[in-house]
Amino acid sequence: GSLRLLIVSLILLTGSVAETTISPLTEADNRICRTYLCDEDRVTRDAYDAQTKGNGLPSAISLLQGLVSRDPVSARRWADLGDALVQAGAVENARICFNRALTYGHDSVDILMDAGDFNLKHGDRALGVRCLWRVLAVSPEFDDAVLSRLDQVDVGDISGSGLPADGRAARKYLRHLIERRDLAGARRTWQL
Repeated sequence: GSLRLLIVSLILLTGSVAETTISPLTEADNRICRTYLCDEDRVTRDAYDAQTKGNGLPSAISLLQGLVSRDPVSARRWADLGDALVQAGAVENARICFNRALTYGHDSVDILMDAGDFNLKHGDRALGVRCLWRVLAVSPEFDDAVLSRLDQVDVGDISGSGLPADGRAARKYLRHLIERRDLAGARRTWQL
């Protein structure tokens, strides 16, 4: 229809039609994306595909940076970029991305899980634990995933972060420690 005609016209204005047959993401596609008319799902898939290829990580980062620049308040886009940067070894830049993801997606279970994982692995264990507490408080279907991640953290680090204000999360964690027969950890948690 008319949208297709508009896109073809833009392609003709921005470059040759031959460019559009190159896959996965061509310069013509990039030009269209810069005008906010691209299929962001396709760009995201291309970035994920590039990220899984051995030498495609720089391309994935570039695609994800483009997506973030077009939608700077998308928590998912910031988290995706953070994942790619971690894979590239740019942990401090990834930290910035995950902090932005938390700013824009502080109620998203997926974002909280991703940020929790990142922070547990890369230094800010207290923030990682707080992210996981939040998931445990709001989403019972993630209990097993959260508790398995918390099993990787010393109970002292967990209790040092403070127990969640939400009673459900605290009770679930305490029950988990008792079921694991970690009575010392349960006692320590109970005393908080």
